[in-house]
Amino acid sequence: MTQRRRLLELDGLRALAILPVMAVHFTPFNGPLSALTFYTKAGWVGVELFFVLSGYLITGILLDTVGTPGYYTGFIARRAVRIFPLYYVALAGFTLVSWRLGLPLDGWESPAWFALYVGNVPVALQNAWPRQGFLIVLWSLQIEEQFYLVYPAVVKACSVNRLRTVLMSCVVLAPALRTAMTLLWPDRWLACYVLMPCRMDALAIGGLVALAVRDRTVPAPRRLLWGLFAAAGLIVAMFAWRGTWMGDVVTRSAGYTLVDVAAGLLLLLVLAVPDGVVATLLRARPLVFTGQISYGLYLLHLPAAALLPNLVAPWFVIWPAGTTAMLTGFPAAFVAATLSWFTLERWGRGLRARMDHSTPS
Repeated sequence: MTQRRRLLELDGLRALAILPVMAVHFTPFNGPLSALTFYTKAGWVGVELFFVLSGYLITGILLDTVGTPGYYTGFIARRAVRIFPLYYVALAGFTLVSWRLGLPLDGWESPAWFALYVGNVPVALQNAWPRQGFLIVLWSLQIEEQFYLVYPAVVKACSVNRLRTVLMSCVVLAPALRTAMTLLWPDRWLACYVLMPCRMDALAIGGLVALAVRDRTVPAPRRLLWGLFAAAGLIVAMFAWRGTWMGDVVTRSAGYTLVDVAAGLLLLLVLAVPDGVVATLLRARPLVFTGQISYGLYLLHLPAAALLPNLVAPWFVIWPAGTTAMLTGFPAAFVAATLSWFTLERWGRGLRARMDHSTPS
């Protein structure tokens, strides 16, 4: 298997993705930081950057390994080693906590749906988030795993040109599907947000970035920069017009794709100009480390912020609401994710490294 060099600037991009996601979940609805609510509620855009990055990296891995022995099973096994340990340990642990607290664990809110990676389906059908906070963030992982169960077969069956056509079709079909669903069921916005066919445009844009880099058809940096400015301007205009809620009818119809395009252009710019100002800033150590632990931050930030008050209650009174949630949530999440990175995730990284060295090139 071809060994891929880790790009530190991509870890920096992961940091730019996870910090807004955490901000939206710690939105300060009261207290002195409540003036930031309009901006923190736009933090969902970080998930779009995660999707685009994932599509880029996975497409590159699949193109590098297609035709090798164990192509499909090897890909799934490496994904499992990277994703499953922390995912299932966290899911089991917080399910136990929820059971002890008497929270609902049956019906459509059962963690079993998420254990099978189909938890986004009942969320869409019910048009509601589960009441157990730790389950809320798992929808994006459901989308990725569902997409990547079929995507390796698509890559194997297609030539590069046909794969590009398939990915471009996904970019067009996803917003068309969301628009149709919005017209038919205007109040059922969560289906547009959490179902894989509705969100495949972000992953496909990442795949198109991988193909452009591979074929050396990346536009000139100046054109990328102007394109990024134009996309960012349209996003700002959309937010000024419609607000920053991700369930708005315009945002969920075309806005997701617009943000995905901006994320793709940013990724292309970083890859095209590795010595540029943007890529250099993204290689700053705090951003790189934040990106490295971003998976743990994503999975653990809500539970960590919720558990913190119980841990410190014997010393002083604290409550994870409003401004306090933001001020305490971030450090609690970083502590939990750092512990995960140096323990459970270190074991997974070692196992995956052994798998890579045992695979013939």
